[in-house]
Amino acid sequence: MLEKQWTLSGVREAVNRLVRETDNELFKSLSKNLENNEKVRNLLYDGLILGARRSFATANPSIELAYRYGYIQDDNGRAKISNRIFEMVMTDYFISKDEEAVGMISNGGLIAEITRGGRFNLQLCLERFLLHWQEVYHPKNGKFFENQCRMIFLTYLKPILNGNGFYTIESALSDDRRMGLVIIYNHERFVLELKTWKGQLYNEKGVRQLLGYLDKLNEEKGYLLTFDFRKNPENHKPHWRIEQERKIFEARVIKSQEEHFSE
Repeated sequence: MLEKQWTLSGVREAVNRLVRETDNELFKSLSKNLENNEKVRNLLYDGLILGARRSFATANPSIELAYRYGYIQDDNGRAKISNRIFEMVMTDYFISKDEEAVGMISNGGLIAEITRGGRFNLQLCLERFLLHWQEVYHPKNGKFFENQCRMIFLTYLKPILNGNGFYTIESALSDDRRMGLVIIYNHERFVLELKTWKGQLYNEKGVRQLLGYLDKLNEEKGYLLTFDFRKNPENHKPHWRIEQERKIFEARVIKSQEEHFSE
């Protein structure tokens, strides 16, 4: 029982319990609507997971229906998911549908290592994800993996959090090249920026955006995961860097070691 724990940690725990409810009629209705309406499902998936920018135009039947369901709202002419709870429930739904296709982590030893002592080690999580990517990636499905790179990471992340944590997506339906996550694990908070490589200038813009999140949330450390699908990316080892007196851990994914060295 949480009773009336109107503290930050109490609210976080309430949210975590809410999204894990198995007998919530609203969430059941949401899942049923996503199952039964492919166009609405694709609209929300493309926006939430792939970051597709969509204008809020109710003349579009998919937009109108998603709005009538209460799933999206008008955010200065852009379609935006109505609230954080819907974002989390939808993301869990999409992960459950996609996890077989992208390969789900099931290594209990690895999960225990990342969450040892009840603390979430995001640096280690990202370092192990680089290895996980090499294990599940195959060149013949390269385009699929590149298009679904963020979903692959979310599918990897979810079982590690394993009911003790959750995340919110900071950039849904806003930018097709980046995604911001705020991860909550027990009473700790982590800020992570996911983005695809679009050049050094864009990469530094991602760092500035991450710094903006850190300022907003008053956090001293941030994390940056870049998906670099160029034919000949530079060698890049995960490392910490200092920007504006804040520490940023940067890791970079390439297509695959085998494909990289064969080109």
